[in-house]
Amino acid sequence: MLVSSGVIGGVTAEYVPAAEDDAFSAYVRMCFNGTDAGAATVFLDIEDVRYLAEVLPGLLMAHDAAEHAAAERDAIQAEAA
Repeated sequence: MLVSSGVIGGVTAEYVPAAEDDAFSAYVRMCFNGTDAGAATVFLDIEDVRYLAEVLPGLLMAHDAAEHAAAERDAIQAEAA
């Protein structure tokens, strides 16, 4: 039983709850389709999803800060030229 899903640019994430008669616990299935690297499916247990939810915001902030610094550097170089 699929409870929720999201699709962004060929990446889908689906939460699959545990069923009473199922030997598996709840998990998240992520599918990467149509990317330059091909296609892949990853199954994450809920603890892995919790960990990603904790660390991804910091990774995004680091990426955004690096992009901002690069844009400032480019602007300074353009002014100097």
